Amino acid sequence: MIQLNKSAALNTFAFYPDVPISASTNLLYLDYYQDYNKNSGSLYLQVISNATNTPWVICELPGVSVPSPSGQYTFEFYQTAENALLPWEQVNTEWNLLNQDWDDVRGLAITDFVSEERAFISGSDVTPVPEYVSSYQPGYYVTYTG
Repeated sequence: MIQLNKSAALNTFAFYPDVPISASTNLLYLDYYQDYNKNSGSLYLQVISNATNTPWVICELPGVSVPSPSGQYTFEFYQTAENALLPWEQVNTEWNLLNQDWDDVRGLAITDFVSEERAFISGSDVTPVPEYVSSYQPGYYVTYTG
């Protein structure tokens, strides 16, 4: 599970993609939604390590870009391709401002599905979960029978 902190300056995390991604990929597109209330959004992630000798992909995400509120999320990662022909639904230029042939409309395109991962986000509206670091944590319980 990916763990991100909204109040951290920079979050670095790794995931094991379902589909190998191109070694030249330096940006991934992320669709996310919160499992509790289905709040959703999308953003681009910087890939900082995508070595061919390991399937793990390491990414960075600034804390200001981490979704809010805290809780459980589902992340869907997609590859991107620079200078690719863009499909109609990925162009964000107003039609009347676009003065070129459609075949020439290029940019950063969202391409193949890579992986779906679970994520836990903290640091925005929920107090931190306590960590018990002492080796001495005594406890007891009482049971009652009939």
